[in-house]
Amino acid sequence: MKLNLSNDQPGRLCAVFIVSPILFYKGLQYNDFFITLFSIVLFLWDLFWICTSEPNTIKLLDMECHGINPLE
Repeated sequence: MKLNLSNDQPGRLCAVFIVSPILFYKGLQYNDFFITLFSIVLFLWDLFWICTSEPNTIKLLDMECHGINPLE
C-alpha cells in the first residue's frame, strides 16, 4: 500500500507562528538587521505556501488493485 502524504505543512505552521516571531523579537532585542529581515522573509515565504497549497490529505493508492477494502 502506497501513501501519498506531504509532511511540510506542520513545519510551515511552526515556522510562521513560533520560529519567525522569536527570530523577529531577538533581532530587535540585539539590534541585528539580518535576523530581523530573515524572520520577515521566513514569515512571508511560509505564509505564502500555507495560503496557496492544499491541506494535507492521506490518499490510499492502489487499494482496489490489491483487493483491499479500506472500510473493513
